[in-house]
Amino acid sequence: MKNIRTGLTVAALFASALVAAADGRVFDVKQYGAKPDGQTLCTTNIQRAIDECAATGGGVVSVSGGSFLSGTLTLRSRVELCISAGATLLGSTNLMDYPPADSRMRHLIGGEDLTEVVISGPGTIDGRGSMANFPGEMAITNRPYGICLEHCTNVTVRNITLRNSAFWMQRYIECEQVEISRVTVWNHCNFNNDGLDLEDCRGAVVQNCRFDSDDDAICLKSSSASGCENIVVTNCVASSHANAIKFGSASAGGFKNIKILDCQVRPSTQQTKIYGHPNGLTGVALEVVDGGVMDDVLVSGLDITGTRAPIFVRLGDRSRRFTSAPGDLRNVTIQNITAREAGDLGCAIAGIEGHPIENLTLRNISLEFIGGGVRADAEQKLQPKDKAYPECHMFTRRMPAFGLYFWHVTGLNIENITLQARQTDARPPMIFDQVKAARLNGKAIGLLNRKLPATQQLALKPSDLLP
Repeated sequence: MKNIRTGLTVAALFASALVAAADGRVFDVKQYGAKPDGQTLCTTNIQRAIDECAATGGGVVSVSGGSFLSGTLTLRSRVELCISAGATLLGSTNLMDYPPADSRMRHLIGGEDLTEVVISGPGTIDGRGSMANFPGEMAITNRPYGICLEHCTNVTVRNITLRNSAFWMQRYIECEQVEISRVTVWNHCNFNNDGLDLEDCRGAVVQNCRFDSDDDAICLKSSSASGCENIVVTNCVASSHANAIKFGSASAGGFKNIKILDCQVRPSTQQTKIYGHPNGLTGVALEVVDGGVMDDVLVSGLDITGTRAPIFVRLGDRSRRFTSAPGDLRNVTIQNITAREAGDLGCAIAGIEGHPIENLTLRNISLEFIGGGVRADAEQKLQPKDKAYPECHMFTRRMPAFGLYFWHVTGLNIENITLQARQTDARPPMIFDQVKAARLNGKAIGLLNRKLPATQQLALKPSDLLP
């Protein structure tokens, strides 16, 4: 199988594991003295198995038959770390068991400049990263990731359960040809509990995974000029107290040729939150605020339940350390989206004055909001907040429109949109503020500053926006 426009053949990503298993090289960590009692520190024993496996040409390092306590493990090329059914790799709760790598952040499992590396299940990796073990006020450089791989090629993580990281669960930095498949993530034990962060990665597929996290569930970031490119996220279920699927906020190198396809967004089963909102902040958030270019992005087939705002799109100018100029956000299509039980905030789609979002298409979208807005909400004047941290509620408690508020957009194409408020709402369903070159159901319309009449349900027709 070859994924759409990534050039990434999934079968090739499994090749290293298949070859290793075929030639019979299996290294059982118990044979290196690791004790499956969950109490004896086994870092040295497991690391020795990994190193010997790599030294003999690669193979499978088997963690099976119990619970194994460990600090930092460094993966090697052509090695598969396999946590068998019923087995658990437990993270140590002693910070000294996680020495920082070259002044970077700590991690339970990590590696740099590797090729053909696999982490597999169906067992469990439990970081035990609770605030009791790693207090939330502890510097983030002292709270270890679950997995952190940097500058690696042909990375496969599959069929495994990941739980309780003290920081982000997974971070992949400038990796190429990454496949994350059938992975279950539960991360609700500390601050900054992201589920997955792909940072400046190229050629990645995330498929058939389940994420439930306190912070962002699936996050694409760019902190260098490399950018994220040729990435597909498909058939995943994402739950978060923050953003289920997010691009940014770091955006220095941008996001190009990205597809989010056929995913579900659901409220977290963990109602006690550390950050965000119990039902989530957004279904999908597309953010360019640190420079960089977002171009050729398709979000299609999302089914969203809950969240304060199903959609949030923001081009800002935070101008953090990465750049001194605003970026660009263009050629984005958001289509085939259904959202129900959204909050009363409304959705902001906002560029900045003199630097609008360009060529944005919204097609076949049905959004249901709780409603309840009052006249004062509709009449408020928003402050631009160009340099603020991007979040769906950054402008106000309730947007002036109960549905979609377009602000500084040029080249807007709207097709087949239905908006509904469950409660009486004095706000219009949509507002167009500084919007130019717009088309509605294929017909060009002149827009600059317009409001649609306030209704509780809106199915857009061309006549709705005629002068």
